[in-house]
Amino acid sequence: MKKIFSILFIVTLLKVNAQKLDTHISGIIIDKESNTPLEYATISISNSNETNIKYAGLSDKNGNFKIDVSFGTYDVKVEYVSFKELFLKNIIVNQSQNLGSIFMIIDENILDEVEVVGEKTEVEIKLDKTVYNIGKDLILKGSSVSD
Repeated sequence: MKKIFSILFIVTLLKVNAQKLDTHISGIIIDKESNTPLEYATISISNSNETNIKYAGLSDKNGNFKIDVSFGTYDVKVEYVSFKELFLKNIIVNQSQNLGSIFMIIDENILDEVEVVGEKTEVEIKLDKTVYNIGKDLILKGSSVSD
């Protein structure tokens, strides 16, 4: 009888602890300029005193995210292509936490110009012949066709 009571007590204790770990951090990622949700933004969660990522997730097509975490104090980093990284420091989680709307700002490090250069391949194999393009080959400059 004592063993059965001990086992039931331990199972109940584990169940209560498992329920405490059922917390999450949620929110919505939005482009501040156009006020549209950003899908597939990356959310990284790490302990406040560490740099290692402990939890991570992506936003859905409506910009919403929900990441299951345990109790603690966390730093949240939000990233999206061509937007500035956003850091939320010391988020205390002792129950499920909704961060609300998180507005991302476009990173304005824009290139002045882009130069596109196209070149032909040196050897083209066609159905009935092989063509050698020697125009850019510095080794072959000055040679004759028979070479």
